[in-house]
Amino acid sequence: MEDRHAHFEVFQVGILVLVEVVQYLLLLNFVLLKFLFIKILADFLVDLVIVYLVQPLRGHFIPAVELGR
Repeated sequence: MEDRHAHFEVFQVGILVLVEVVQYLLLLNFVLLKFLFIKILADFLVDLVIVYLVQPLRGHFIPAVELGR
């Protein structure tokens, strides 16, 4: 009886460890997805700023290229 009780306790501890590992992996996955979203958003904002800064200079590129010839 004592041996069966010890096996049951080991089984309970194993299940608790498995649950903790799954929770840790889910949290890690959530954090990584959040960082990926922030990176995509930052890249989009950089592109938007570049377009916003280049837009007023749009008419000056062709004369600059022609002067360079």
